[in-house]
Amino acid sequence: MRNTWPFVVALCERMEQNGIVVWLAGGWAEERHGLCAPRPHGDVDLLYPATDFAALDALFAADPTFTAIAAKRFSHKRAALLEDVMIEWLLVVPTSIGFQTHYFDGAVVLSWPADTFADTATAPRLVSTTTLQFYRAQHPRIAQAYTNYSTIVSLVQRP
Repeated sequence: MRNTWPFVVALCERMEQNGIVVWLAGGWAEERHGLCAPRPHGDVDLLYPATDFAALDALFAADPTFTAIAAKRFSHKRAALLEDVMIEWLLVVPTSIGFQTHYFDGAVVLSWPADTFADTATAPRLVSTTTLQFYRAQHPRIAQAYTNYSTIVSLVQRP
C-alpha cells in the first residue's frame, strides 16, 4: 500500500510548491485528530479553497505523474491517481457568507463551518474536527444528490 503518512505529507508539500494550498480531510484527518484508530486508507481527501479548478487542472496538464480520473470530474471535485493512490480534491469556494461547495452543479450547497480552515500551523494542514463531523452528517444528502445526478446523466446519454 503506497497510501502512507509520508506519502500524504509529501503530496501536500508538492501541492503547496505548485501554489495549490489544501487541507487534509476524510479518513486521514480523522486519524490524525484521534477520531478513529489508525487503519489502511483507500484514498486521500483534500479540501481545496479556491474559486475554481484552473490551477489544479493546469497541474494535471503539466505533470504526467498525475493521471486525472475523468469519471470523478464534477463541478465540485477533481480526482487523480498518483503512484496508484486516488487523490480527491473538493472545491470549497469563498463567498460573502463563508465557504461553500456546490455539489453537482448546485443540486446541494454545503456551507462549511467557520473553523474549517482554522489550522494553519500543522503540516499538512488539517480540517477541524467540527468540519469532519459536519461532513459525515451531510454525506447522506450528498450521496442522494449523486444518485439523482447519475440518473439524469444516464437518461440524457441514452440514444
